[in-house]
Amino acid sequence: LLDQYPNRYKLMHLKDMMPNDLKLTEEQGLYGLFPFFGQITPCGSGTINIEAIVAKGLTNGVDHFFVEHDMAPNPKEDLLKSAQYLLS
Repeated sequence: LLDQYPNRYKLMHLKDMMPNDLKLTEEQGLYGLFPFFGQITPCGSGTINIEAIVAKGLTNGVDHFFVEHDMAPNPKEDLLKSAQYLLS
């Protein structure tokens, strides 16, 4: 979508996820997302290629990135880890 609509998206949420074999189906609807919340991890410590996503966002007009970590067990520690990764 970033390539298809350059300069349309100015804000982007970032989150990373631990390896898992969870699957989401249309039949589950929004309730199917709940198991994923426990798999979210600080940026840079999971399986999502955050570096590539940020690079793609920057080349397509994203101005601001927000770290999102649903139900973080240690919010301050997790935010610090994400910030250290993103600023390195």
